[in-house]
Amino acid sequence: MSQSTVDVLSKTRVSLQLPTTTPPPPPTKLSLFDAVWIGLPPVQRLFLYRNIDHVPFSTIAGFLKSSLSSTLPHFLPLAGKLAYVPSTGDVDIDFSDPGFAFLEAESDIDLRPLIEDQVHDTEAFRKLVPLLHAAELPFWPFSVQVTGFKCGGVAIGYSVHHAVADGIAIWQFVTAWTGNCKAEMNSKPQPRYRLPTFDRELIKHPRAEEIARNFLRTAAPDLPICPQAPGINEGRHQLARRTFVLDAPTIRSLKQRAMQQQQQQHSNANDGSRRPPPSSFLALAAHLWTSFVRAKSLKPEESSVFVLLADCRARLDPRLPEGYFGNCVRGVHADAPASALAAEDGLSRARAKLGGSIAEALEDPLGDVDRWLGDFAGVPFERLSSVAGSPRFKAYEADFGFGRPDRVELVSMNRDGEVALVGGKDEGTVQVTVALNRNQMDAYAEAFLSGLSD
Repeated sequence: MSQSTVDVLSKTRVSLQLPTTTPPPPPTKLSLFDAVWIGLPPVQRLFLYRNIDHVPFSTIAGFLKSSLSSTLPHFLPLAGKLAYVPSTGDVDIDFSDPGFAFLEAESDIDLRPLIEDQVHDTEAFRKLVPLLHAAELPFWPFSVQVTGFKCGGVAIGYSVHHAVADGIAIWQFVTAWTGNCKAEMNSKPQPRYRLPTFDRELIKHPRAEEIARNFLRTAAPDLPICPQAPGINEGRHQLARRTFVLDAPTIRSLKQRAMQQQQQQHSNANDGSRRPPPSSFLALAAHLWTSFVRAKSLKPEESSVFVLLADCRARLDPRLPEGYFGNCVRGVHADAPASALAAEDGLSRARAKLGGSIAEALEDPLGDVDRWLGDFAGVPFERLSSVAGSPRFKAYEADFGFGRPDRVELVSMNRDGEVALVGGKDEGTVQVTVALNRNQMDAYAEAFLSGLSD
């Protein structure tokens, strides 16, 4: 655990100056995709940069703040206020006073191990992202902290509540923010990018408002109080955190082995059935699931559950436009006995289960919407692994004007068995970050790494 300090130098709430000719939009009700996240803690992401002593810290902080002020008017849900409407039971995004919290800090933490070590100093990481007080509505859903290190280097951390945006939307914002900041630092015009839309009316369902309110009542029955969902944050300080980076040849090998095993199964079945070749993501997800089962030493008859998030933007009818800014992901879960997943053909079984569950969920994304929260209420947390993020999230392209980051991590990993994915620092690589019980992390690492070379 880090004994070093992070001292907050200033904390301000920056108001957005919207064009006077354009009045702020009316409040926007959370969609059914948004409402399911109301009881979950904020998402916290950290970017670490070193060897940037050529740019004064005050200059970096100033450009980060000004570029946020110019970017957020296009991404207003991040700058609006989440507020409860007692008369209807809705939660709205209120745009009447848009803004964001901005913290400047300094630290004597040694930046080198935070960047280089596979095992995380989770206490240090948490000090470098801002707290977002989301226990009771109303609150602003987004804040940023920039920290200068006495040893040189800078950390940029943000916290955002999931009820306003999913990962795809947030990375859309980060791309715009970094591009605008880099342009300002180099005295160049802001880059052109697709302007987002956050119109929740684009999500069509005959009972959309009713379902969203039901989700809110189920997830947070005492609104405006927003309780933490059961099983979240419990014992998070006892979790170990470790990052693995898979290079492009390793990813290709995982996928090729998956394809060979599928072809062999098809040949043995000889029933004319054909399945599409497994994706790299599916091959990796199956490997993550079987590694979790082996590390947990589950009893053969115990079931294990794997949960992932599937993007529904292109699957809705009508499909959402490119650049939709909000939530449009649904949970997908697969379950199987531990004995099946730990068997010699466990990877094949895991892929089949995951592939079937994804296909079923995306065939009609809203077909089972009334059961979303109920289906997950009975999931055994001690036998659950989940994956969030995607290798398509190019985290290491986040250049604010002083170079690419040296490390990017999801700080808000609060539950045993949680996995976060982003594209790695080098082309074609995938960064895999795992949170697990400290007593089981070594077993997980052994199963995960040895399985890559089988």
